[in-house]
Amino acid sequence: MMNFKKISLSVLGLLLSFGVFAQVKFKIVYDDEGYDYARSVWQTHDQGYIIVGFSNTYNYGSQVMLMKTDSMGQRKWKKHFGNELIQTASAIQQIEDSSYVVVGTTNQNVNNGYDILMMKFSREGDSLWTKTFGGEDWDTGEFLEQTADGGFIIAGSTFSYGNGGEDVYIIKTDSEGNMEWSKTYGGPQRDYGKAIRQCDDLGYVIAATTESFGAGGEDMYIIRTDPNGDTVWTSTVGDIGDDRANFVEETQDGDFVVTGYTADPTTGILKPPIVKLDANGDEVFFSIFGAAVGEEHHVVHETHWGRYALGGYNLGGAGGGGKDFVLVSTGLSGWWEFARTYGDLNDEMAYSMQVTNDNGYVLVGESNSFGDGLVNVFLVKTDSMGSSVQNISVGVEENQVQEFSKSFSYYPNPTSDKLFLSLSEKISKNENVDLSILDLNGKQVFGSRHSVQPTIEVDLGHLSSGLYFLRLIQGSEIIGTKKLIVKANP
Repeated sequence: MMNFKKISLSVLGLLLSFGVFAQVKFKIVYDDEGYDYARSVWQTHDQGYIIVGFSNTYNYGSQVMLMKTDSMGQRKWKKHFGNELIQTASAIQQIEDSSYVVVGTTNQNVNNGYDILMMKFSREGDSLWTKTFGGEDWDTGEFLEQTADGGFIIAGSTFSYGNGGEDVYIIKTDSEGNMEWSKTYGGPQRDYGKAIRQCDDLGYVIAATTESFGAGGEDMYIIRTDPNGDTVWTSTVGDIGDDRANFVEETQDGDFVVTGYTADPTTGILKPPIVKLDANGDEVFFSIFGAAVGEEHHVVHETHWGRYALGGYNLGGAGGGGKDFVLVSTGLSGWWEFARTYGDLNDEMAYSMQVTNDNGYVLVGESNSFGDGLVNVFLVKTDSMGSSVQNISVGVEENQVQEFSKSFSYYPNPTSDKLFLSLSEKISKNENVDLSILDLNGKQVFGSRHSVQPTIEVDLGHLSSGLYFLRLIQGSEIIGTKKLIVKANP
């Protein structure tokens, strides 16, 4: 029977290889207060990106963090969900109605330890519903995917159910997040799930790690099921050292590719593998590569050309210094083709990667090389060869404080020399306001202080033509940040 989905992907890859679409490139760090941890990125229907993770915005606990950017990586909004307890998010997908579905972990149900958290958001990032799953012990959510029937499949781990200790746990829900069934997999030792994908036959393939089976220590644990979650076959991959599976994907030829890490049994250094299993779970190839200092990959995707791309991070010294994002491309047989690193002096760690509609790649994770010195979201967009821009920009959000975004206006925009600001009555007249003009890297190129008046005149004739951000601050509070276009006089 002819597989329409696979033929469509091949035709799309052919069109993209002829440069039908221009390839966007950028590297942006979003410099915010506190700690922001990004765990998953998805290219949205408007060609922008939705990012999910968690933030420590209190002195304790964490909240789900949801961030939306445009196609150039400029942030449109950022939202948090939760309170002083713990809510984290590990995966996101935009579905056909343009809403977002997220999976993670919560301890909001304080009598149950941790539970799997599932949330649905509108296209604008407003919460639509929240579901939790789990028993009396710890249960965690790692990955989700929308299924062919409009429902969802979730992968994670459970201490509440199964054969003892920690077991792989999958949950099937309907389109509203109501549980239809659940399954556990594993033995008497530790076994935990990381990713799940629906296959062409409507069954599932799970990337997990096991201490109950295999060669010893941790081993990759790949589980193939039927559409009801019943086991068709399992395969363990690994040696006497630790081997972990972080991601799996069905390939166009009906096989499966897996990545994660394998630890050298002598030195303990982690190296990322790409493993291919056939439709029966038998090994086709096992290739290991990576930086001498160690490397771990969190995702693998088949590209439009039928090759494989892997994303993760090295463990220091091979890129900008410290840990760095890593993107690797291999051929059909797993042979290394190219590797790229992205980072700066401190640590940058990527946890998610997608092949984008322009045949490039987008990676997301976190950075502590910039800004306030804590942890910030880091988003990298490359072309099809993994090349990106040289410099890392610091992202600036328009209207960072939404409730004050209409408390001032300005004209003309674009301007060539003079700019006039009109301040509303919301702004205190007892304290000066500070005006900053920021370039696209978030660097201040002009600043001035003004007493509060109905109209303030500012001379910007010295600025070069381009797009800037105008930020108004009073005391320690950002009143608003808005885009400004300068067209210098000829």
